Amino acid sequence: MTVASLILVLVTATAPGAATSEPVLLDFHSRSCAPCRQMRPVVELLTRQGYPIKSIDVERAPGLAEKYEVQAVPTFIVTDAAGNELDRTSGSQPAAQLARFYLDARAKAKPPANSRAHASGDDGPSGQDGDEDDRDHDAAQAERQGTAAESQPRRDDNEEQSDEPTFKNPKPWETVVRIRVLSQGAVGFGSGTIIHSSPKESLILTCAHIFKLDGSRQAPPNRFPRKIMIDLFDGKLHGENPAQVHHEETVEGQAVDYDFGLDVGLIRIRPGRRLPAARVVPAHWEPRSRLKMLTVGCSEGHDATAWHTLIVNPRMKGLSGNPSYQAIECMIAPKQGRSGGGLFTTDGYVAGVCNFAEPRGDHGLYATPRSIYSILDRNNMMALYEPVTTGKGDLLADPASTQRAATALRSPSPGDNRPIARKKRAGAIGSSPAI
Repeated sequence: MTVASLILVLVTATAPGAATSEPVLLDFHSRSCAPCRQMRPVVELLTRQGYPIKSIDVERAPGLAEKYEVQAVPTFIVTDAAGNELDRTSGSQPAAQLARFYLDARAKAKPPANSRAHASGDDGPSGQDGDEDDRDHDAAQAERQGTAAESQPRRDDNEEQSDEPTFKNPKPWETVVRIRVLSQGAVGFGSGTIIHSSPKESLILTCAHIFKLDGSRQAPPNRFPRKIMIDLFDGKLHGENPAQVHHEETVEGQAVDYDFGLDVGLIRIRPGRRLPAARVVPAHWEPRSRLKMLTVGCSEGHDATAWHTLIVNPRMKGLSGNPSYQAIECMIAPKQGRSGGGLFTTDGYVAGVCNFAEPRGDHGLYATPRSIYSILDRNNMMALYEPVTTGKGDLLADPASTQRAATALRSPSPGDNRPIARKKRAGAIGSSPAI
């Protein structure tokens, strides 16, 4: 029996009925996406075998793509009869794997009567109405966003194998670090994101202004005079209101490079093992207004937290005295200590670096992907933002246009240790929904 015959037997034997109350598999794709075209025969095969599939071209239905926070194609999302998401996966994959993914997700909506696997009430989120302010997302939905494409089913030895495994980023809170810059009895706090790791060393993306030597002549990165300590976390969300990752280990870091005009910097650490690392968005990705994002950092030097935000200005250029600065402007002003923390797409790509808070609009400014590319390019690290394509999904890209000049800003710099009294922010991952 051929591999194709085995797949046909599997999908035929397990194909669901055609009842309209069955969960539906949403197939988000694009005509310009090569992996999507590779998946068309798979989708057509499952459709013929009775799987309830709704194909959605993201270029023709951008509203649905935004509603379900689709950032990569092909993406497959199983929803219940009310349209609530049960699970998702991304990238090209064999028919048997996609069929099993659907059946596993369907079981979440209709667990067996004698099963206790869902006794705790692990339901999907309440129906999403496309509200553009996403501060009211609850912890369950945030966890689901962070684990998109995580539950890939095991394959039998005789099943068809894809050329490459489906790519997935770690959860954003698995790659965050806390940065402590020590100087004459004082400690400045910042945040950063691990963007590359090998068994020998790891690279951290952060902002440049954590390296600013006020009142002193600025030193080049290889002679930065202050000790840099990096706090690593366990990568697991604990508690709520908001949930935090917990400190696990501290290692010393070395400055690799920094650019004060673009406000981006790099730090090297050698923890003696490989760490989770997030990829930088590829060059064809563009921010757009109202796009849903995640931001992770260490408010006021505490353990890291994550919250949802929205882009309000995809391209902002220029600050007073710094015309080269470029930023993505987002809702919710960051607190002290979040400088250098990552701005992430909902599928875990790093798209920005936290720089400043704009108090009048309660907004945050994040260094753009182009600023990140600039510092990576001059350090011969272009591979860290090369696109992930074959078998791994293509990021969507939408053009952005709006720009504006910055007004008075305050920087949540680690050099400024004064805490800011702020009310607890709705929208933090692990917190209760806003009322």
